[in-house]
Amino acid sequence: MHPILASLFLSAAAAAAGGPSGPCALVPKDAVARIQKAPVVSEKESDSGGRSVENRSCYFQAEPFSKSVSLEWTRDREPGAARRQWDSMFHGKSAESGREKEENEERRAAPRRVEGLGEEAYWVSSRAGGAIYAWGSGAFIRLSVGGEGTDEEKRGRASAIAREALASLAAARSQ
Repeated sequence: MHPILASLFLSAAAAAAGGPSGPCALVPKDAVARIQKAPVVSEKESDSGGRSVENRSCYFQAEPFSKSVSLEWTRDREPGAARRQWDSMFHGKSAESGREKEENEERRAAPRRVEGLGEEAYWVSSRAGGAIYAWGSGAFIRLSVGGEGTDEEKRGRASAIAREALASLAAARSQ
């Protein structure tokens, strides 16, 4: 199936089932504003991906801009594809050559396990802050937050917003 048609079909199916129709629907903007302690002034969705997975993202622009939030939602286009991508990222099950894998691991900080979030979750620090990756309901999300604070404070805020998104995915799946 053509990727655009697949995206439209999945969006229509989710809406018909009462589930989230897009990544911005996973988390209410008032929840983002409350957790980030900054008003959300706009939301922007985008889609990408390949033949096997669909990547959908929502950018919650906050005021001030530095407190904005980025949410990415990855789900299957082919059965099991999102899980294979997750396993490649966090469990070393990869088609990369040994050298490519070493180079990629050097560029990224080691993921730290986050307990009590989804079926499995990790925090990955970066120079700009970091991101929570969480698996749940047959898909995974990546959530990064802006703003001041320590690594632990940012991880806490990202985890709180990720909980909201995972709850929406679980509710949609159970319908």
